[in-house]
Amino acid sequence: MSLSHQWNSSQGVFVVCARNETLCELRVTGRLLSDKYICTTLSGQNVMRSLSRVAGLAIACMIASGTLSAQTLLNDNFNGEDAAKASGQSSLGYTAFTNWSVSGNVDLVATPNNFTIVCDGKCVDLDGTTGPGSITTKLAYDFFAGDVMRFQFDVSGSQRGTSFDQFLVGFGFSAPTNISDFSSSTALVQTTGPASTSGVVENLDFGYSIGATQPFSTWNYQFTAVNDGSVSLTLGTTSKDNIGPVIDNVIIERVRDQQGATVPEPASVFLLSAGLLGLMGIARRRSTV
Repeated sequence: MSLSHQWNSSQGVFVVCARNETLCELRVTGRLLSDKYICTTLSGQNVMRSLSRVAGLAIACMIASGTLSAQTLLNDNFNGEDAAKASGQSSLGYTAFTNWSVSGNVDLVATPNNFTIVCDGKCVDLDGTTGPGSITTKLAYDFFAGDVMRFQFDVSGSQRGTSFDQFLVGFGFSAPTNISDFSSSTALVQTTGPASTSGVVENLDFGYSIGATQPFSTWNYQFTAVNDGSVSLTLGTTSKDNIGPVIDNVIIERVRDQQGATVPEPASVFLLSAGLLGLMGIARRRSTV
């Protein structure tokens, strides 16, 4: 963001132009002269009041330029899978997922069903018929330094019997990647996996013991990328009793500053404010001449 000003003595007009380098099109105080300049024409007794409004606009533009925006990379509730089948029909040993590759065996379960599994439409039993399995996103999702990657899904126990199953969550990076601020919000305590998740990583695998009667809950993970890279998500189980954890509603988001901009430092806002106060002083002197 840069500011320029000009005084036209013949017309008694003071013009303040705020160059909006990130094109955050805030048009509160003036008319848009071009795609990169927001200008306000000031004259007479309105100079001081209008300048204060321009100050607010310019600072708002600086802050807005650093506003975070989230891009949804994956939003999968599995309801569109195996659409050729009649409503309510499950697909055992299903492998034709749109967004996922299968290792081992998983079942695509439709509601209602004969397995006593209840979910919204369709969901995935990770301990499929004839054995356990896992699903991994077909894509490794790209991110850039400074991006925040968010992962969310719903998981329940097997909804059958009283046994406990191992539930696995894995993040696979395309190359060793430096990350920070890794955090998770889960309904269960981690039983396996690294205790520390900052620094250079290539694979992060976490294990949980989930009871059959554990109701659906939403789990969240996120990290901040220190350098560019890509990551895939794996959800699975090692259970071998043909009834395993059930997953649904998987969402992956990439969060970054708009236009790749960074949030302005307080010092930058201070300098801009000081410059605008100087312009207001010039305007006061001009208006009293």
